[in-house]
Formats: sequence, C-alpha cells, structure tokens
Amino acid sequence: MESPRLQAFLICDDALRDKTSGKVQITGVFDHIAVKELPAVHRHATVYVRLVLPQEMQGVEMGLAIVTPSGKRATTETHSYNASPGGIVESTSNLNELHLPETGTYRFELVVNGKTLAEYGLDVVRNAALAAVPDGVTVH
Repeated sequence: MESPRLQAFLICDDALRDKTSGKVQITGVFDHIAVKELPAVHRHATVYVRLVLPQEMQGVEMGLAIVTPSGKRATTETHSYNASPGGIVESTSNLNELHLPETGTYRFELVVNGKTLAEYGLDVVRNAALAAVPDGVTVH
C-alpha cells in the first residue's frame, strides 16, 4: 500500500482557516527559539500538517512525537482524520506551554499510522543578550 504524501509540516505562531475562502493562513513559521535562561517555556506554537492520501486510503491516524536534544521522547495523543475530496488531510495542533529544559535541536516527528513520516528540527539557543526580555519569555 502506498504511503501518504507530505505537502506541509510546519511549526508556526498560528494557522487559521478563512471561513469565506477556505484558505489556511499560516503566520510566523520558525525553526529556532532564543531563551534567556533554562528551563524555559514557549507559551504557544501551532503545528500545521497537510497530507495527500493515496486513492485507496480514506483516512489516517496522526500524532506528534517531540524528542529533546538528550533523547527524551514525549508523544501527543493520536487522532483520526478523514480525507476530504481529493484525498487531502489537514491538521493544526496547538502546543501550549512547550517545556524547553535544555539547549540544542528538538526533533518533532510526524507519526502517521504508527510510522514516522517526517521530522522538523527546532533549535533552542541560550542568548544572554536577552537581558531586557522578561523572565519566562522566549524569542523566535
């Protein structure tokens, strides 16, 4: 059986669907975060995913795994998604209070039907120049 084809896998500030046009508006795509101190918490991010399913596939089970630079792995709940006409599956997942205990590259894995389909790297760096930024705030 053919696998789903990935069209988009992004970490961003927000992804909103326009009610009139049906278009998805993606704002603030990022792949790094600067922190003043550790551990840090990134208040909000959105993961946007768009897949095209093979003709014989009607839906998928999809979730996200986050792996820290030191290898600790956490997974989100898996959800079922049905394809729209044309075999398209779109998903937005809000990540609130994303804990960042260390610097380095965090690996976000898109897990579809139990297998990792794609990875997205998010670099977390410590930046002492952020002294003017209030405690607990991240910059990307």
